[in-house]
Amino acid sequence: MDLTNYSLGRTSKELRERVEFTREIQKKRFQNINGVNCNAQMNNSLVKEYCMLESDGQRLLQLAYERFKYSARTFHKYLKVARTFADMEASDKIRKKDVASALMSRDLEKDRTIMTVL
Repeated sequence: MDLTNYSLGRTSKELRERVEFTREIQKKRFQNINGVNCNAQMNNSLVKEYCMLESDGQRLLQLAYERFKYSARTFHKYLKVARTFADMEASDKIRKKDVASALMSRDLEKDRTIMTVL
């Protein structure tokens, strides 16, 4: 196996453009809210307002919440990350795939058992 000859996936330019696109969505969303510039800064009332889940996404997050005994704080963190994944594709609602991406990205360094829920 030649490790020097592999596809790098997205280029730095493509990643930068994707980040800028996502940040612009969040900037517009929070333009009239002092102290909030991005999804990570949302308080509970903003999470409730802007983190609308499709039913499949809701079921997946609820299942993970129950199985892994997440706190309400952790539940909201996953919602914020899922909102960002949805923003990356300009989706108004958080889909199941956004929740799955959030769950996997936040738990990769902790425990791979999250894959059993997915």
